[in-house]
Amino acid sequence: MGGEEQDNALGAEGVLRVSRFSNPSRAGAVAVYARVEGGRQQKVATLDAEGISTLGIVVGTEWTSRLASRAEAAGLRNACLRDALRMAGGRLMSRRRVVDRLCRRGHDATLAGEVAEMLARSGVVDDEQLARIVASATASAKRGKRAIESKLRTRGIDAKTAKAAAATAAGERDALQDATDLASARLARLPGKLDANGKRRRLVSLLLRRGHDFELAERVV
Repeated sequence: MGGEEQDNALGAEGVLRVSRFSNPSRAGAVAVYARVEGGRQQKVATLDAEGISTLGIVVGTEWTSRLASRAEAAGLRNACLRDALRMAGGRLMSRRRVVDRLCRRGHDATLAGEVAEMLARSGVVDDEQLARIVASATASAKRGKRAIESKLRTRGIDAKTAKAAAATAAGERDALQDATDLASARLARLPGKLDANGKRRRLVSLLLRRGHDFELAERVV
């Protein structure tokens, strides 16, 4: 059987044609049904209105294996996009985090990357905005530049964007004053039995953990 002949033989007793569409769901999904003349209807795809229009599907369209394959790809893409919008709609997320979560939900990694990039182009996902917000909040907690950058990387921000946002946020703060405030507050809570060297080690360690440079920590202590 030739390719075209086989392509038109999805219906065992005749040609399978699109018979109707369901009403769109809240997520915009539309079920596509088809049947062989005289046979029972069967659901052959779930697409959105744009996908149906792009594929040129109307009632009476012949449901070939080629069209079924294209519809399957479009359906997978739509499902991935719906999951991504649900995730990104409720909170700020990086492209990397969107991809990771989509993959954990079982979506193909390449498709997840394409969907995340599409959301980035449309402004739904904005790594730079996320980096600015997280960097500012972290800096307000008197964290140093290294801690800010580390926080951004854990949120899925790329190294270049994280470094730039951390530098900007840290530059808007008085690092010496922040470090002094942290050290003063901790010093007041240190055990009285600790000697001067013990207190020094704990304070320097605190400031390093909060992302301040060693030189600054030494100066403050």
